[in-house]
Amino acid sequence: MVEVVSPGSGSERTDRVRKVSEYAALGIPQYWIVEHRSKVRVHRGILDGSTYRWAPVVVEGSEFAADVEVDSTIRVSFDPVVLIDI
Repeated sequence: MVEVVSPGSGSERTDRVRKVSEYAALGIPQYWIVEHRSKVRVHRGILDGSTYRWAPVVVEGSEFAADVEVDSTIRVSFDPVVLIDI
């Protein structure tokens, strides 16, 4: 699951608090939060029991990489800067 957070929006708290616990309770294996403040940042929560364990934040200029399980394993990797129009 991926959420794009708009700082200061009414949904920011929902994306960072309520959805985190709801998605973990549903067993969603990964929850990514993408935010753009001064730089693009990607937060990645990995389901660990009934809660998410948060991997180090990845910022633009670095590589975000994750394995996503669908019918098979898909490797996803990108520099977060590609998520914005420069």
